[in-house]
Amino acid sequence: MLFGLGSAARIRKAAPMTQAPPFIPAETVARALTPDALIDQMARALIAFSDGSAPQPLRSSTPLDGDGVMLSMPARFGDIAAVKVVTFCPGNADLGLHTHHAVIVALTADTGIPIAMIDGTLVTTLRTAAASAAAARGVVDQANRIAIIGAGVQGRAHIDAFRHLYPGAQIVVTSRTAANAQALAADSGAKFAETVDAATRDAQIVIACTSARAPVLFDHHIADGALVVSVGAPLPGWRELDSSLLAHGVMADSVAGCNAESGDLLATERQADVEMGAILAGTTAAPTGRVRVFMSGGLAVEDAAAAELILRAEGLLPG
Repeated sequence: MLFGLGSAARIRKAAPMTQAPPFIPAETVARALTPDALIDQMARALIAFSDGSAPQPLRSSTPLDGDGVMLSMPARFGDIAAVKVVTFCPGNADLGLHTHHAVIVALTADTGIPIAMIDGTLVTTLRTAAASAAAARGVVDQANRIAIIGAGVQGRAHIDAFRHLYPGAQIVVTSRTAANAQALAADSGAKFAETVDAATRDAQIVIACTSARAPVLFDHHIADGALVVSVGAPLPGWRELDSSLLAHGVMADSVAGCNAESGDLLATERQADVEMGAILAGTTAAPTGRVRVFMSGGLAVEDAAAAELILRAEGLLPG
């Protein structure tokens, strides 16, 4: 027992919680996180993480039943501190439930007082795609064809973000479950492809956002000069890129994070070469070669940066 009754009483007196902080639902999150604002904010978050002005530790991982996992992700960005708790329970799909759930607690960075709780599920979806778009914008000037591998929530979010970033580009989607890819293509206006080969042919950007446990993208799928974005294998044991792709220059949102956690990197004993934030800041050059790979493990700083946009839009932060 760490505290006696007297200590507990003093703690309650020093820091009373007179009311719960407001909860910001998904509808409000969607209004606040417009594509232009969010892509720009994710670029700032990547830069701030790489230059050390937005600190975060490696996230902690707690196993849940089945193949489920709970991640705790704290960070500071600007005037706020935030921690996101996110769960991934793949078995939920068989129950008709969403596989991902998350909540963000935002606090003032100077006093640590809670400001709000935010629906983190939609934040995760939107900021992940926006971070991919911010990274692509930094290394790909023009894209006429974009391939998306995976027809889940992230597939849809990446279609929206990349259509906004590269208007006029043909977006092609495929998935191991053809019916899902067909439905997403019909709903989003993308083109359906039956195979990965067909989807990636002549694409300047290829985005892997799967829930695979074995590689689905190989070097022979990728055209010369293309950028591969991987968001679907952020944890050990998860795979979507073959080792043949990882022989090329690998950029990461966090070199330390991806080297410690990426299932693809761990399985191939490969290391990320450079952080995207340093490339966006102009302090480091992007790798050159036939193919470039950007691995996005997801940063707590991105969640905190998105939370800042939401809080300002809601008038809960000045400015």
